[in-house]
Amino acid sequence: MRRFDALPVDARRAISGAAFQFHPQAAEKMLARGMSGKRVGEKLKASDHGNYVRTEPSR
Repeated sequence: MRRFDALPVDARRAISGAAFQFHPQAAEKMLARGMSGKRVGEKLKASDHGNYVRTEPSR
């Protein structure tokens, strides 16, 4: 829980609102590469959306 609490607000919101379970390490790695907290949140949301789209049954 400490790792999650240490993340920027935008990243925490993206992780907590995601349908797919993200580990805080995913956000930590992006932050270590120099991404802003806002950008990390955007990327996690986009990844979550992509995971959701891929797991929906095809018709």
